[in-house]
Amino acid sequence: MIDTVTLQHRIFKPLTKEVLSQYNWLPKSYDYNGSVTRFICNEPRGSHAPRLTLSKSPDGKWYLIAEVSIPAWFYGTNTKLPTQRDVLDSLNDLSMYVSDKSQLDFNANLAKVRRVDFTEDFPIGRKNIIPTIERLSKVYIPRFSRTVYDEKTVVFRNKGHSKSKVIKIYDKLAEIIDKKKHIPNQDEIKDLLRLEVSLVSSYSILKLKREYGLQNVLAESVLRMEVSKPEIQKAKTLIYLDSEIYQGIDKLDLLIANYGSKYAATLFGFLKLIEDYGFDFHKLSFLNYAMRTYRKHLNECKNAGVFQLESNTVKLSA
Repeated sequence: MIDTVTLQHRIFKPLTKEVLSQYNWLPKSYDYNGSVTRFICNEPRGSHAPRLTLSKSPDGKWYLIAEVSIPAWFYGTNTKLPTQRDVLDSLNDLSMYVSDKSQLDFNANLAKVRRVDFTEDFPIGRKNIIPTIERLSKVYIPRFSRTVYDEKTVVFRNKGHSKSKVIKIYDKLAEIIDKKKHIPNQDEIKDLLRLEVSLVSSYSILKLKREYGLQNVLAESVLRMEVSKPEIQKAKTLIYLDSEIYQGIDKLDLLIANYGSKYAATLFGFLKLIEDYGFDFHKLSFLNYAMRTYRKHLNECKNAGVFQLESNTVKLSA
């Protein structure tokens, strides 16, 4: 779904000296005349609160900018990705937070998106994460650079003039450990490989508007599942992610990582029935396999990535 976003509003009423002082807005940049061109308002290190910037452009216009990891702020950690409902709720909370800190009207839903990270997690089992990253580190994408960090992360960066897109694949648990953060739910994330697609320029956001026929580049249009899902899928296709993830991973490992060992045994039995009797085994009366149960198990196995459907034939992953 969505992790970090940067939103921007142009403001026409400057912040008063009283507000700057009361809410600890600190001067950060100056022009050649000594006038302040940028203020920042941040909570202490380690806080998940939005990072705020008041910035003056070269043409003299002032902008109020908010950057925040939506899940980290909303849940207290970004190990859990937000639902669409939670994104909308967090934008409402962001509106109130920035309005309070600036004493100006800040509607996050109607703010311009300057940067967004679309994100998806893949539960593939702890032992499979490093081998998968190693395989992905050998993928070549035209017009993208590729950097590998400590066998835990692969980053592809657009080489174009705009440098508009960054694709990052990494071990989520290792990332948190490296940052020395507290992990309240380590067992829930130890099996996760995370994919991030970061659009980091106005050019890349405008491309979204054209490609998906969005009305504008405001948060209410861009920060939606209808945009994030196809952008994630495009990145997966670009780096052959599906084939590289499931290559060499035992299907039982994938089922356990997705559903736990007890239910994985049930689904593994389902796959064995397909292997022994064919895709339409539910039609065999002696097996007494309810159609509703069959469809449920089929979707769960498909979501776990343990087989593909090709011409009504099931191909189990290696």
